[in-house]
Amino acid sequence: MRLLLHIGMPKTGTSTLQRTLLAHRRRLSRVGVLYPRPARREANHNRIVAPFFEADDMHRALLHGRPNGASAQKLGTHVWNDIRREVAGSDASTTILSGELFYGLREDRLRRLAALLREVFDPIDVVCYVREPAAYYVSLAQQLVRGTARITPPARFRMRTSRCLPRFHAAFDDRVTVRAFEPTALVDGDIVTDFVTAVLPEARAALPRQQRIRANESISAEAMCVLQQRRLAAGGPDRLTRRAARTVERLRGLTDAPRTPPRLRPDLEAALVRRHAAELAWLREHHGIEFSTIAEPAAADEPPPAGWETEDLRRLLDVDPAAVETVAAALGRRERRRRWPGRRQGS
Repeated sequence: MRLLLHIGMPKTGTSTLQRTLLAHRRRLSRVGVLYPRPARREANHNRIVAPFFEADDMHRALLHGRPNGASAQKLGTHVWNDIRREVAGSDASTTILSGELFYGLREDRLRRLAALLREVFDPIDVVCYVREPAAYYVSLAQQLVRGTARITPPARFRMRTSRCLPRFHAAFDDRVTVRAFEPTALVDGDIVTDFVTAVLPEARAALPRQQRIRANESISAEAMCVLQQRRLAAGGPDRLTRRAARTVERLRGLTDAPRTPPRLRPDLEAALVRRHAAELAWLREHHGIEFSTIAEPAAADEPPPAGWETEDLRRLLDVDPAAVETVAAALGRRERRRRWPGRRQGS
């Protein structure tokens, strides 16, 4: 049976794709495509790589919901055995496994994954989406700020595309398809449509556009700044608590407050492009990937811009400080109304 191995990279619409594929398993099965059931309450197959990590050096994401590394390893083995049984009982011609943790696997762990998959599948085709550095940085910061006040300063941020992808070329006999994750490059501007069009055309009719399961939708630049400042004031817990999740939803619900799309300051964007010139050249040479949103970089010897080493989103994002204060005040008013629903403003 053929395998389509979707490896991310992270922050390239992976959750939307995974949840859509999981929600429409029956539709897919009618056209000969199997999306095996992941672990309970999950939509991806990241768990299958847990046995390749040492118990005392388990990837943080794989520890979620597990008491320790040994337990995570055991669950990973259980999930893989379930997948094998499901494949054996299926008459599908293609299986899809998807996990963004696959993308950054160390070489020895990737070899073990390839050997495991070859026990069941032949051929194996790898699909990867890549993002330009500035957009990836902002998306990563948005994910981080939901769980912690700390983000990676631009000065310490690195994309490792030219290190990660050659490992997959070597492990899977160059059967690797790389696509650009940006609206102008995606078919119909949509990750699911692009995925099935590029690598699984027989499934396109099974996944109509209106059936997408959207996930991890973006919040505004102002909301990101407010979240970070609240976490700093609260000591910056390094986890997404229920209270923080409620705050995110309330920020999304502030329809009468400023909602600037999150984007780095232009000078920081240009600096990140300069930093990743070799990565971008590698993608262009080996996979024909060019990002339409990237302007011509400035001179390589230009000094780093202000804020290059800061974690403060108010200094990193292209956002009006007054708008951030407006959103913070609007959030405070909404929370007070929820706390004292019968109390009038100003009374």
